[in-house]
Amino acid sequence: MSKKYFFVFRLLVSCALLFALFHLVPYTKILDIYQNSIKFYLVLSFFVFLFAHVISIYRWKIILLHFGKKVSFFDLGGSFLSGTFFNLFFPSCIAGDVFRGVSISVRDGESSKVISSVLMDRFCGAVGMAMFAVLAFLAGGNILMREEVIIPLVIFCAAVIIGALIVFSKTFLSWILILAGKNNFIRKKLVTFHDELSLFRRRPATLAKGVFLSFFIQICAVISFYLAALAFGYRVNLFYFLILVPIIIAI
Repeated sequence: MSKKYFFVFRLLVSCALLFALFHLVPYTKILDIYQNSIKFYLVLSFFVFLFAHVISIYRWKIILLHFGKKVSFFDLGGSFLSGTFFNLFFPSCIAGDVFRGVSISVRDGESSKVISSVLMDRFCGAVGMAMFAVLAFLAGGNILMREEVIIPLVIFCAAVIIGALIVFSKTFLSWILILAGKNNFIRKKLVTFHDELSLFRRRPATLAKGVFLSFFIQICAVISFYLAALAFGYRVNLFYFLILVPIIIAI
């Protein structure tokens, strides 16, 4: 799909979403809410959220460089933001990840490296998110010491640990290969991805940089939501956002 047709497609879908939104919620109410909001906080929230996306694109670029692929920041930004657009219509971020992986693979080839970079990008994001949520909970857990918060946080951290073992442990890989059965295509792909991702063990600096950027991205995301709440007159303790936003994003 050419850029021109793809732009038209996104424009039509965006218009359809706006039509559905105004059909479900009277536009007069939306206008009233917007008019009564504090515009400074809204604008600031937008730019903080945009800055978080810029950091995300930079993180992906660093990981791709680790795999020996040099792609311009502009091209990565186009693929990343287009993938984010597709996430509007699908649960989770899988659709966006598939799109950005395929778009770069078609343009520059070496699909296994590109897909591995997307997986590692998500892994760094999950590790940074888990660390952020745990630290926020320890700092302000007294205000949200509930099962509804503790259980999802524990499950999320456990999933991140299991993911790390799958990426870096050959023992876990062997268990997965058993589950894959005798399908040689799937087994070959799993081994290839594991070998490429496990290279990060020899370059911990790249992994550490990706996790650090992910941590900073979470800070921007929380601040963006908090500013949006302030814009609409909600005065809530910041720790609610610090603890809950990473868990909600993870879910």
